[in-house]
Amino acid sequence: MTAVVVWARRGAGRFVALGLLGVLASVLARPVWRLEVDWGVRLTAGALVMVCPCVAAAAAFDTGRRLRPTLEVLGRGGVRSRAIVVAPAVAVVLSAWAAFAVAWLAVAVVVLVHGGTGLTDGWVVPEVLAPLAAAGAVGCLAGMMTAGRTGAPLAALAVLAVTTLAVPWGRGSFEAVTTYGTLTGLQRPTDRALANVVGALGVALCAVLAAALLHRRVRGHGAILVAAAVLGLVATVAPAAWPWHHDVFVTSAEPVACVGRAPSVCGPASRRELLVPVQASLADAYRRLDGTPFTRPTSFRVTRLDHYSQLHGAAPLDLDPELVHDGRYDLGATARLLLRPHQCRELYSASGSLPVLTAQEQVEPWLVGVLRGQRPGHPVPPDVRRAFAVVERCTPVTTDLP
Repeated sequence: MTAVVVWARRGAGRFVALGLLGVLASVLARPVWRLEVDWGVRLTAGALVMVCPCVAAAAAFDTGRRLRPTLEVLGRGGVRSRAIVVAPAVAVVLSAWAAFAVAWLAVAVVVLVHGGTGLTDGWVVPEVLAPLAAAGAVGCLAGMMTAGRTGAPLAALAVLAVTTLAVPWGRGSFEAVTTYGTLTGLQRPTDRALANVVGALGVALCAVLAAALLHRRVRGHGAILVAAAVLGLVATVAPAAWPWHHDVFVTSAEPVACVGRAPSVCGPASRRELLVPVQASLADAYRRLDGTPFTRPTSFRVTRLDHYSQLHGAAPLDLDPELVHDGRYDLGATARLLLRPHQCRELYSASGSLPVLTAQEQVEPWLVGVLRGQRPGHPVPPDVRRAFAVVERCTPVTTDLP
């Protein structure tokens, strides 16, 4: 442990951590995620594809320094423990982990200040930490294999090559699933997340074992490296190439919670705080539209991935926390909800979608004006009345779409 602390203070990991903090700060600079920890934390996972080559290069650089006689003073414990050779790589990985932890803490604080929702996507943590560990292990192996400073570029190129190799099937061991939108109503499938974590840890294990055998000068170095490379490639490609029967995210299996009346707004229980402003905005809209021919559904329910079989008569709600401001839902988004009392099957037909879309576009400006108090709700113009009738007459979708 002493050697790890020394390398954390003197090695390249500190520069990796500082650079990583800068990258994560730029990723989080536009706080559209301010009401949802899951969104913000998953957003940081997108940085792995840039960070992992840097972690591998830093680990290789420091491992090479550790094996030079001029810096042997930093690892005298190696006389007593052969495992001391991995201390530089461990220090780099821990520094990267610490940078991500700081970013996640910042996300949690911002969401807490804005009264948002906490973390429910627990898989994001191992899915981010495991690839960093794998990158550090590859760097450790590269630093032991090569003399001088060639280990750093070799490690970075190895990570990039493995990442590129997995592209035809999806994400490799040095990447994690990210998101650029809300995760409300979605969850990460356990089997896919577990496969990615196990794959990344498999790469790390292969690299560490190969490094340990090389350090002990076991005969058959070439065979060791070939075996480690083959097993590492299998661990990389298998999770991505496996014939999964579902996407990287599926609809949430959480219990459903509802808020308010006239209308009630329902969604995952963990997102209850996000449902309140939507309900308040819809209730205000209902009061302004009282006495008009507009359909006012008694309830709305969060719907994702075109799953409509569980609506049970409720209107579909595509909730976007980015559109919540000052305790109210965006007026334009509220108007679009009212223009969608049910999902129209005609929208999935090239020939039938145009009349419905045209009708919605015709009604929306008038409806937004009413909700903003810029025009009266009575009388409803004849063209608006006819256009909304087109929306109401469409065929509702009541099944899950592929």
